Amino acid sequence: MKRIDFSHNWNNKLDCQSFTTLRLKNGEKYQTDELYEIYMGENQLPKLTAKLLNIKEIKLYEITEWIAQLDAGCSLEEFKEIIKGIYPDAAMEKAIFQLILLTQFKD
Repeated sequence: MKRIDFSHNWNNKLDCQSFTTLRLKNGEKYQTDELYEIYMGENQLPKLTAKLLNIKEIKLYEITEWIAQLDAGCSLEEFKEIIKGIYPDAAMEKAIFQLILLTQFKD
């Protein structure tokens, strides 16, 4: 099973039934209908299993206050700084991100 790591539980999203994450585009890793083990912080055990429901490609300038607040619980400006910190080597003006929608999966 594929894995998605979170450094923080931004906006307590990992406690919700469905949640989003913004990642640099990676068509091989992120695929609709795939299951993912979700890890948080230093924990070596998965926090939950989630199914990827949908992916929307987006550029940094297209991110809105709505996305920033719902995804990370912070302002648009703060969100963009967080993203730049997570991906310091990415050319932000050219980078393509994926806004990924996941839902908790229970057998």
